[in-house]
Amino acid sequence: MRRAARTVSVLVLCAVIIVAFYMYLNKAAGKRTEYKQEQAVTEMDRLLDVDFSKNYPPTPREVIKWYNRYSILCFGDKKPTKKQTEKIAVKMHELLDDELANANPESEYAASLWSQVQDFTQRKAKIYESDVCNTDDIIYKTIDKRDYAYVQATYYIREASSFTTTYQKFVLRQDENDNWKIVGFSRTDKNGTPVTTTTKTK
Repeated sequence: MRRAARTVSVLVLCAVIIVAFYMYLNKAAGKRTEYKQEQAVTEMDRLLDVDFSKNYPPTPREVIKWYNRYSILCFGDKKPTKKQTEKIAVKMHELLDDELANANPESEYAASLWSQVQDFTQRKAKIYESDVCNTDDIIYKTIDKRDYAYVQATYYIREASSFTTTYQKFVLRQDENDNWKIVGFSRTDKNGTPVTTTTKTK
């Protein structure tokens, strides 16, 4: 009798331990999920709160690195809502040269960006990483007394179960405040040779 009672006690104790351990794992998993969500929100908030009128990127390379951070917000793991996309478009628009900005009014730019976000979503595609060429690889030119810089960026894209790498060369022009603004860009191969022209460039 005592042996049976002892066996029941052991089984009850084991059950309590298993339930407690299960609850611990669930709680830990919940905290990890909350942490990831907080990190994503923090990145979104940080990028939307930046004031380019006070802290504009100092070099052509830094401008494209910022542009890519906004791009990953749009085309990364978690796609933004339409309202968030519109806010992201405002910040990206601030990185454009007046010539390109005037050719792509803010509302049209936002609509185009949202269309691309929807396309990536439908295709189950995402940009999971981006890279910008080294400072030494940036090409500088002076055309009609205006300073230009040519910067190549690399994008690593996953679509369903396939992986691709695309390259894009940006053309930036220095404005009257010595800020480098994007005036055009084109699709290239890894060596920088144009493949498909996306916008008119110098």
